[in-house]
Amino acid sequence: LTFDNVVPAGVYTAQVAWVIQYPERREFGLRDPAIAAALKHENYFGKVRFVDGIPRITLASPILNQQGNLIAILRGEATLESVGSLVAQANVGDTGFLYVTDQAGRLLAASVNFPSAKRQLGTTATSTSYVNEVLTGKVSAVSTVAQLYTSPLTGLSSYAVGRGIPRFGWGVVVEWPRAEALSIVPSVLLQLAWGALMLLLVLVVLSIFLARRFARPLVQLKQASARVGQGKFDVVLPAGVHDEVGDLARGFLDMVQGLKELERIKDECVLIAAQE
Repeated sequence: LTFDNVVPAGVYTAQVAWVIQYPERREFGLRDPAIAAALKHENYFGKVRFVDGIPRITLASPILNQQGNLIAILRGEATLESVGSLVAQANVGDTGFLYVTDQAGRLLAASVNFPSAKRQLGTTATSTSYVNEVLTGKVSAVSTVAQLYTSPLTGLSSYAVGRGIPRFGWGVVVEWPRAEALSIVPSVLLQLAWGALMLLLVLVVLSIFLARRFARPLVQLKQASARVGQGKFDVVLPAGVHDEVGDLARGFLDMVQGLKELERIKDECVLIAAQE
């Protein structure tokens, strides 16, 4: 292997290892686990190391040609300061916080509300029993139930939710003091009550509208039936609606037309009989 130094944006150090087609040359690369993984056409994510209090990680990736043959390996060492900048803003309420740990439970990044006395990166202050459960996969990735425990970080009764990142072996944990979490319950209940009241009001208005929508044609049909019973066939009904009520109105109008025709025939018969 021969190496060329390159430094892409956001990477602390990087090298491109050009593969020379001599088996004995590959033996040198096997001493580096990153190179060894890339020689197997696998991406490599190393364990976190701390240099001057800054977390770093070794990365490696194979570069293949169109035939799928390995022609080079990109190996680099990246700092995780960007992760810290992202996590720093991830607070929960006024006192809740989020933090990320590596495989050993060492602190990689934490939000602003994280206890300042234990914010030192690389320390095992976050290596608690709950964090260990997150890192070992004992906390289900699909569970949405928060665990209530006394936080070793704050000494307060807190709710905690954690998720593991298997690819890196990291853990992400959110802690929220129970006192603050419960303090918002009344406001949430009030909002739910207002929401339920508004929904009830909408349902009442909707029910009144639907009742009138379906009741009006039935009332008109009843009134038309009374007029027909009195021998008055000049009735008008809204038969243009394409539903059951509209079908009933159209059937009623057809019946009225039949009665009008019978009335006309009867009048003609009476007139003919009178003339004879």
